[in-house]
Amino acid sequence: MTENTINQLLNPQPQKPLPPDVEKSLPPWMQTPKPQTTPPATPGQPPAGGGGMSAMDPSALRAAGASADDSAEHARQASKAFPAETEKAAGMLSGWATAAEMENVAHAWLTALQRMSDEVEFLGDAVRKCADNRQSAEAEMKQQITAIRTGHAH
Repeated sequence: MTENTINQLLNPQPQKPLPPDVEKSLPPWMQTPKPQTTPPATPGQPPAGGGGMSAMDPSALRAAGASADDSAEHARQASKAFPAETEKAAGMLSGWATAAEMENVAHAWLTALQRMSDEVEFLGDAVRKCADNRQSAEAEMKQQITAIRTGHAH
């Protein structure tokens, strides 16, 4: 079986942890996730923080969506400085063939960063919609079960 990019992203190979001082200097979205502090759900009980019938926690999904938005905005802000610095460097190479190539590379990277930001923002919205859909489905299911139990099912 060949490995594909999605599989590699979803199942990364373990890496050596960064030294604590380096880890703390990274923006929060690049830091190693902290271990889960809430205990797992007891069979027959809703998960901690969830309050539903399954282990999916809408509040955690909404938090993930907000984190995706923060990451997208951080990438957008960071990419604003990129063109000016690259154009400055290309200007210093005026008359050299590498100046035009540097501008091409800068444009390609800026386009890639913008697309990545858009994609991360889209995924954040999708995760929030999953949370909303999950809550709506659970509410509808509870209403249907109540209707069945009370004899008011259609």
